[in-house]
Amino acid sequence: MTQIGMLIIQEMTNPKENKTVDVEHLSKEDRLRLLNSIYVAHPDAEKILKKIERCHESRTISSEPRSMSLTGETGSGKTTLIEQYMLRHPTLETAKTTTIPIFKSIIQPNTSIRDFIISVLKSLVSRVSNQREDDVSDELLKGSLPAIRKRLYKYIAVAEVKLIILDEFQHLISSKSKKVLNDIADTIKTIINETKVPVILVGTTKANEVFVENPEMARRISEKIRLKPFSISSEEELKTYRKFLAHIDKSLPFIKLSNLAQLEMSIRFFAASNGYIDDTMRIIQDAGYSAIHANNDAINLEDLADAFENNPGQNQQAEGNPFIASYDELKKWACIENAQMGIPHKPSSLRKTSDIF
Repeated sequence: MTQIGMLIIQEMTNPKENKTVDVEHLSKEDRLRLLNSIYVAHPDAEKILKKIERCHESRTISSEPRSMSLTGETGSGKTTLIEQYMLRHPTLETAKTTTIPIFKSIIQPNTSIRDFIISVLKSLVSRVSNQREDDVSDELLKGSLPAIRKRLYKYIAVAEVKLIILDEFQHLISSKSKKVLNDIADTIKTIINETKVPVILVGTTKANEVFVENPEMARRISEKIRLKPFSISSEEELKTYRKFLAHIDKSLPFIKLSNLAQLEMSIRFFAASNGYIDDTMRIIQDAGYSAIHANNDAINLEDLADAFENNPGQNQQAEGNPFIASYDELKKWACIENAQMGIPHKPSSLRKTSDIF
């Protein structure tokens, strides 16, 4: 397990200390825009982005492109990481051509292999030709599966795609037989072999099943990373979570700090989110929205309690509202006691998947 950037978070004594934004003269609308645009990276973000970049560049330096998987439960920050990398390599459009350095396709639930190939082809053609997906010619999507695959490879070349990202990959895996899992693996391997373009598989830990059933696929997807939520099972891990909350606090569009990184507040946030980034951010942004409209100088416990009550999130296992319960009561909740003992609230990932963070 990798420990990242450990920093002791001291209690904030000056409510304006270390704010990274000057908001005293901003309008309410500008403050709301700032609130919604806050991005605080996963503690291991740069390390993961470098691994993605290594895959991206591998097509030019190796006869066998280096592919990888990025898995984690919903809310762990996978999508945000991918979006940040894609911002570094935007689509380039001219009057005559559209170049797509990174092509991302989202796999829909209950998708067959044929539907998957057709969906990817349809999405790619629409972007290359600057038209809606519904306007893509049906003739391009008809025929045998090998014929449709060849058209896909052609458009990957036309668009000069250098990296393919398949998001929600678990939708191809769900409730599939061993034979179908092998067919899925063969399909991905064929795309890599025919196009010489690396592939990144993104999804929940369910997606890892394909590697168990197909060792060759496991070899081709050489880097397997699992994004885990924050933990409080050790003092160092708790400090890391508090550091994350401190970064958010400094970025909020308020005159004063909201003291999100204080020890008691960090435990409240953990109870509300089980350490998941998306849930933590949603609560803070919802509470921030209320605080801005109330013209408050910072977010308070009432704002946070309302935010949790209105949208408690799918990852939490709180025994009440963690922003209303007393701190002594909160510390006795099973979700906190289990987290401090290192007992996960969901099944751990496959043994062969690297645990990042």
